Formats: sequence, structure tokens, C-alpha cells
Amino acid sequence: PPPPPPTTPRHNCRRQRQMCIRDRLYLAVLEDFRDNIKLALDDYLAQSRFATGLELVEGLVGFYFSLAEDMAKRFLLLNLYDSFRLARSNPAFHQQLEDIYDCIVDDFEKAIVRGQADGSIADVPARKYAFIVFANVDGMMRLKTFSLYQTETLYGELIRACHRMLARGNS
Repeated sequence: PPPPPPTTPRHNCRRQRQMCIRDRLYLAVLEDFRDNIKLALDDYLAQSRFATGLELVEGLVGFYFSLAEDMAKRFLLLNLYDSFRLARSNPAFHQQLEDIYDCIVDDFEKAIVRGQADGSIADVPARKYAFIVFANVDGMMRLKTFSLYQTETLYGELIRACHRMLARGNS
């Protein structure tokens, strides 16, 4: 194949400016998405009452499912390969994705710590198990988001798996 056409400094500037504008817009969308997720989680936790930390984990699983359905287009954007590709090469994108996932995982971790305090959850590494729970929930939502599987049929099993994994006396 012939070599690519030479680029002029002016062409490079224009292309770089377009990428910069596109990246800033994409970052702004991700930041807004993170803020919306955090607000929704905070509202949910403020309005909900759970007797135990284990019940809170189960409630958060259900809430994440409903949030992902309510914000399906945004979750689709979050799950695109481009998001992860950009995060590998751009620290700002990496931080934004990390912040989005952390705001969700943080609440799972707090629920696990609460459950350990009230005796409903076994003595497990809370942050690690929060990631495991989140990864299971998020994986199921990705299958649903991309219309690969109707994950509603697995919801009850996911809740039981979380209970078996976390409940005191089951580990």
C-alpha cells in the first residue's frame, strides 16, 4: 500500500484540537455520569432501611440492576471498549473510570463492613469482596446491556450466591 499522505503542522494541530475537544467532552460526560450515579446511590441509601449489612448488600445489588436499566444508554457508554482503551493511555480517563467504579464499590464495601459489625457478614476482606460482588453484578448487567442474555432469570441466584459468599457461618 502507498504510504499515508504527509501531514502538515496545521493539519496535526487541527486534528489534535479535535481530539482534545472530543476527549474533554467525553470526560465531561463521564464526570456527569459519575455524579448521577453517586447522587442516585446517596438518595437510595438515605431513603432505605436495612436491618443488617447483608440485607444492605442485597439491596444494593437490586438497586444497581435498576440503576443500570434506568440509565441504560449511559451504562452502554461506560461499557464501550473505547472507554477502557482511552483509560490505558490517558490518566484523566483512567481516573474518571476509576472514580465511577469506586463510588459503587465503596457502597458495597461499607455494607460489608456494616454487616461484619452487626454479625450478619463473615470476617472477609471487605474491599476485595466488594469488588467480587460488584464484578458479578456488573458482569450480569453487561450481558443485559448488550442484549446477550436476559439476566432477570439469574437475579435470585445472584442474591443467593452473595448470601452464601458473605453470610456468617457460610465461609
